[in-house]
Amino acid sequence: MMERPGNDGHRNCYFCGEEGYLYSGYQLGVDSVEARSVIRKSHEGWPGIPHGGVGMTSFIELAHVLGADMNACPWSVRFRFGGDRLAIGDPVVLRARKVSDGIEGEIRGEESRSPYLKGVYAGSCGDHPGGAVRDLVEVLGLPLKSSGTFAIPMFSSRLIFRREHQLYRRHRFFEIRETEPGLSYLITHHGDTRGLVHCDEMNSLGERGVHPGPLIAMLDETLGWTAFMMVWQGGVTVELELCFLRPVRPVDAVTVMGLCTEIRGPHLKKIVRCHGGVFITEGDTYRPAVYCRGRWLTDPGFKEKMLKYIVPGYASLQEDE
Repeated sequence: MMERPGNDGHRNCYFCGEEGYLYSGYQLGVDSVEARSVIRKSHEGWPGIPHGGVGMTSFIELAHVLGADMNACPWSVRFRFGGDRLAIGDPVVLRARKVSDGIEGEIRGEESRSPYLKGVYAGSCGDHPGGAVRDLVEVLGLPLKSSGTFAIPMFSSRLIFRREHQLYRRHRFFEIRETEPGLSYLITHHGDTRGLVHCDEMNSLGERGVHPGPLIAMLDETLGWTAFMMVWQGGVTVELELCFLRPVRPVDAVTVMGLCTEIRGPHLKKIVRCHGGVFITEGDTYRPAVYCRGRWLTDPGFKEKMLKYIVPGYASLQEDE
């Protein structure tokens, strides 16, 4: 999908080709690239607003056009949301440029004074998250005291799945796991009874690996719902940092998990920190592929929106999958 950079290197790309899901075509400079698009209904994450993964995957595509190798792990990317919000129907400008230590870019509305999203790509992970990753693997190995599952509509099917699999992937499942030591965490899957995500239906870079965009979107959702379950308040992503440690192949099955690490602030406006990752799973062995950490800002108005979409249980929904 993401081919070698060049004026028509992404001609057949699902995300940014001639009929791209995110945008269609781009203007390539010596050290920069620019594209334009309109936020469509198909980009929706919540009613009226785009999924955060739309902006983040758009930046990944721009970075690749400028030469970023998404299979040369480790590499990292950092996103910050803020400024003017976007809504369905808004025209947007997407820009990225090479800098001394990587690639930086932004996405903003054509009439906006400040960017909706900023992104920074680096060809290394800098402060390697080895200790945090080991802690998460240890948590995944803890015996469980209890667990419960709920489902939500699949808002990100066009980001995550190839076209032929999008229509019947209608629900995302989350499992809350409480360990015997008392620590709770969240995993996400698509109806697998073992809590795994199978990658063979996901948008990919061919046989070399799963596209980073779907993995970023899943982690953003998983950690965001982890924050919601911990403080029982909805919120928006403020920052997301990811380190890609090894490629995830289409033949892999992965565990996608999130864990809350800190809660600060008054009752109605909290900052919640979470971390988590994507782990290639073989039996009881978890190999870290992507580490992620981020911050979420609670918004009282989002709680009812999120509760509205929760479907209790999931046995009855498995027939839909």
